[in-house]
Amino acid sequence: MEAFLTVNDNVSHFVNLPPFFDGDNYSEWKVKMNSFIQSLDYDLWDIIVFGLEMPKESVSNSRIRYNEKEKELLRLNAKAKHLLFCALNSNVFDRISSCTMAKEIWDKLEHFSGENDVEATSLCLMAKDAFESKSDEEDSSKEGKEVNYDDFVKVVARYTSIISSLNTKIKCLTIENNELKTNASLMNDNVSKDEIVLLKNEVNGLSKENESLKNELYIVNMSLELSTGFQDENEKLKIEVDALKNTFSKFSNSSDKLDRLLGVQRCVFGRAGLGFDEMNKVVHFNNLIDRKKDDNVVRKKNNVVSCNVYGKIGHVPSKCWYRKHVISCNFCGKNGHTSYTCWHRSCNVNVKRIWVPKGSFTTNLKGPNVVWVPKAST
Repeated sequence: MEAFLTVNDNVSHFVNLPPFFDGDNYSEWKVKMNSFIQSLDYDLWDIIVFGLEMPKESVSNSRIRYNEKEKELLRLNAKAKHLLFCALNSNVFDRISSCTMAKEIWDKLEHFSGENDVEATSLCLMAKDAFESKSDEEDSSKEGKEVNYDDFVKVVARYTSIISSLNTKIKCLTIENNELKTNASLMNDNVSKDEIVLLKNEVNGLSKENESLKNELYIVNMSLELSTGFQDENEKLKIEVDALKNTFSKFSNSSDKLDRLLGVQRCVFGRAGLGFDEMNKVVHFNNLIDRKKDDNVVRKKNNVVSCNVYGKIGHVPSKCWYRKHVISCNFCGKNGHTSYTCWHRSCNVNVKRIWVPKGSFTTNLKGPNVVWVPKAST
């Protein structure tokens, strides 16, 4: 940035430097500073005079989130503060060093200059009183001398200018005070309304959460009561199931024994059931009962290898474990074969006769090949 040197009233300074303020002649410095800031950037002048207000979104306790527009306003505020700090001496800087906004610095400088003007006017009035008292004494002592008119006009003009400047400052301060009061009241109203809305929303949310927790507590209590009732019923049902299992096991064991016993019985022919030869093949009890079977089951059994002794699929009768360890022979009493395949029976005894109750099986409808003769009476 180029700097142009100008000379005015034997005082040289750079054009790009702000006018320096040492605490005196604030009105003159203010006019120079206004023109200097407006010549650089009019947005800086708006920031200094009107300030900036923007919403803040807190990210954490030590950080605030801004958007791009707010960041640009913050840059302008920092530039304005830098200009004002460079234009002040150390005594004036100590008074406004704690300010964060350029508008706040400008207002404090106005306030301090007003205090200095009031002090100057009070000093002038005191000097005037002293001068008048002194002049009265001189008049009393020297009646022939009079006050010069030109000096009196200069003093009056000076005091009138001071009074007019004070009146204008008082008017400006009253207007600014009223504006600040109205803005503060509006901000308080808005904040209070927002806070009330937030509090109402929080109260509604907490009430809903309380109701949901009450419902959950009621459901938990009901589930506990039902669980205790279900536990008692479950214990009773377990006892009943155990009893039923015992009865079913007894029934199944007895039915298995009955089926096994009937399956190894030999069928005989005879209407009277006495003295007839036994069948060549043993027919098991299950084959004597007519049952309804599906065609698919019959077809599957015909295609798959099955055991005729135990009735299981997957092995032949010669390899049946049940036949070797469970089935016993009624002729010789040994395990592993039936009386139909008994070697002792086939080698030693050809015929074995048994007693069968009369009318048990109607398998021989023709009857025996013998003639029954009634007993002769004696």
